[in-house]
Amino acid sequence: MAEIGGWVKFGIGLALVHRSQWLTMTKLCEELGFESVWFPDHLVFTEAMAGSPFTGDDHPPVPPTTPLYEPLAYLSFLAAHTTTGVMR
Repeated sequence: MAEIGGWVKFGIGLALVHRSQWLTMTKLCEELGFESVWFPDHLVFTEAMAGSPFTGDDHPPVPPTTPLYEPLAYLSFLAAHTTTGVMR
């Protein structure tokens, strides 16, 4: 499907996509021929997160209240909604 010369495969990371769009994005990626979608794997954050690694920001890049999902379970859910099931 998404191969060039028989060996290059392309995937899309879902980390920067709003979670309400993960299923839609996964289906679209499959339709467009992408080999996989990838899922962020930060399962826990500290409660006392402060500061930022980015100049000028005084807040953490990911608030500790951000909902997190177990990657393998959610990827299984997404794969069940594809015809190829090769989502990573």
